[in-house]
Amino acid sequence: DIAFLGDKDAAGALGEGKTFRLMVNVDMGHKPYQRSLRLPDGSTFDGNGYTIKGIKMMVGLFGDKVSDLTLRNPTVDGAEISSTTNGYKGVLANSLCGSSSLTNVVVANSSVITGE
Repeated sequence: DIAFLGDKDAAGALGEGKTFRLMVNVDMGHKPYQRSLRLPDGSTFDGNGYTIKGIKMMVGLFGDKVSDLTLRNPTVDGAEISSTTNGYKGVLANSLCGSSSLTNVVVANSSVITGE
């Protein structure tokens, strides 16, 4: 399901304003440099108290520019965001726009590296 949400067309076909909820812990460490989640604008991602660990990407978990995302109750552990370009980078997203909000979000043991 995480890989499905990494496909912009597939996730976008689900429509705006949907809620996505984790039901188990997710270990992404076995697949470095997976694509970011491409949730439609106005989506809610509820971590439901579960953990996503081992992220290795060039942009944040939810992408470069995220609009109107409600993010609540996830833990992100052991994320590595690295890029050879300078600019805004983040573990969750490179930039949040619109009415995005974060509630009860934990980021632990993670790093962001930019520049050449």
